[in-house]
Amino acid sequence: MEDKNSETEKLHCKEGVRENFELEIDPKLYVWDKYFYRDRRFKIALYIFLIILIISLILTLVLFYIRPIHYYDPWNYDDKNGSTTKSFKQLVSDFSKKQSSTEYDQNDYKNTTATELSPKNTLKKDPQTILRKKFIKKIAYKVWDRYERYAWGQDTLRPLTKEYSFHKYGINSGLTIVTSLSTLWIMGMTEQFDRGRQWIENNLHFNQINQYVNVHDTITQFVGSLLSCYALTDDPMFRDKALEIAERLELAYHPITGLPYGEFIPSTGLVTDTTPNLSTIGGQQLEYRFLSEITGIRKFYNRVQLIQNRLHTIKKVDGLYRKQMYVETGQWVNELVTFAKPCSIFYSSLIKSTIRSKWNDTLSMKMYVDAIEAAFKMDLFPISRNGLQFVRNYHQAGKKYGDFMNYDSCYIGAMLALGASARKHFLSYNSEHIKTEMNLAESITRTCHEASIRSKSGLPPHHFYFNHAEEATNMRSTHQEFHLSSELMESYFVLWRLTGNKQYREFAWELFESITLNCETENGFSNVQNVNHEPIHLNNYQDATFLAATLKYLYLIFTDKDDDEVENSHSKLILLDEWVFNSFGQPFPVKK
Repeated sequence: MEDKNSETEKLHCKEGVRENFELEIDPKLYVWDKYFYRDRRFKIALYIFLIILIISLILTLVLFYIRPIHYYDPWNYDDKNGSTTKSFKQLVSDFSKKQSSTEYDQNDYKNTTATELSPKNTLKKDPQTILRKKFIKKIAYKVWDRYERYAWGQDTLRPLTKEYSFHKYGINSGLTIVTSLSTLWIMGMTEQFDRGRQWIENNLHFNQINQYVNVHDTITQFVGSLLSCYALTDDPMFRDKALEIAERLELAYHPITGLPYGEFIPSTGLVTDTTPNLSTIGGQQLEYRFLSEITGIRKFYNRVQLIQNRLHTIKKVDGLYRKQMYVETGQWVNELVTFAKPCSIFYSSLIKSTIRSKWNDTLSMKMYVDAIEAAFKMDLFPISRNGLQFVRNYHQAGKKYGDFMNYDSCYIGAMLALGASARKHFLSYNSEHIKTEMNLAESITRTCHEASIRSKSGLPPHHFYFNHAEEATNMRSTHQEFHLSSELMESYFVLWRLTGNKQYREFAWELFESITLNCETENGFSNVQNVNHEPIHLNNYQDATFLAATLKYLYLIFTDKDDDEVENSHSKLILLDEWVFNSFGQPFPVKK
């Protein structure tokens, strides 16, 4: 009994202590004690919350440390520290709202004439220009990154299906790698450049290609791109690879006439296409002359000089060359005369060869000027009823003119502007010649700009017409496609550099916005099937020229002389009195 009483007393003692303790504590602590220790549901909810918080922190750390290194997405991450940024489309939209300080009146453009030509403009640093250039570089990062992921070593990328295309040069041609390296070097993308260079050194074996390839494209895209990289970097590997391909191309020339066939198989030397166009016949002067200079092998210079002499003395149509020629006989195939592409590539090579020779190639200059004057006399640059000047074809047999202009011919504005600039170095051409040719360059470029903004997508169709129903538009079911090519961007670039007219920067940005809004996919950019179709249909093909030339010209348009990045030895301004571009956007140095 005593034991039970003692236990009862101890129990009452503890309860009394408990009661006294409860009376002495802070009421707020009492509430916490009440819910945490006595309310079971509150306790469970708190535990669940803590568990979710811990799991979230772990996942965040894991995702941060395992994100890709080489294949980071510069589209959504800052290229310096990896911090999250706005998407490119949001940034483009923001810029569109902030352009009040740089807006221009399109009506002023109608009366614009060229200012004094200056190969070195005085360009001022502008914050908006710097930011725009950074956006362009982010696009280049994305395009290269997706190609590297899904099409490495092949011709081009199919961005919609994350596959590659090899129909142009076959398996493992590396077309995009070879043609894009000069762009990567100019933009200062050294890591990407080094990986591309390593691929070329170890994997580019052009002699093993076992399908027909276009001779002109091979020279401008492969030989030209490799020579351009050599000129930019002074790396002999690029020179040697270019020489290797040029030696193989000797199989594509007729042994008697010395004229090139249209296509050949590098691995066997078999040839086809006995009636190549004028660009294939005479459009390789930049590449072959520079190759002879840096290798000391005279035969490449002699080859293009022989062809040029033949073209200079051959019978022409009122001073102009016809479109095609028989390789075996060296005679014209038909009576179609055009100043448009592909023939314009030949005319362009004449003026560019003149510039690169430091004005010493007087024959090329004479042939170019004669062609321009003949085109004026033949009325190949008519003015439409609403004042738009364009480039058209002429068929001599039927005495009939065409009523449309190709988008491919939009780079003629650049060619004419360079021609006007070159005339200053020859005493035989007066200021009226310069003014006339420069006004024509601006007028044709303006027409191409109008063709862009008059389409539903803001992208120019492949053909745009001039008749009673159409004015720089295409209301038909054909020739509505847009490729990611550089023709119009080249004209914007050259005219901006030569005139300093800011409208060309704005025009270039407008076109860039339209390309971004219509051609962008998650894994790259794609050509468009119909620029006037809503919604836009993409054809799942990313042209190699997009990174090789289009983005290069665009980047250079927004690169100024006092740009901080130009101080980097791997980032170049590319002044027009020091460099000249071939037909695939590859820069060649002007002779010292």
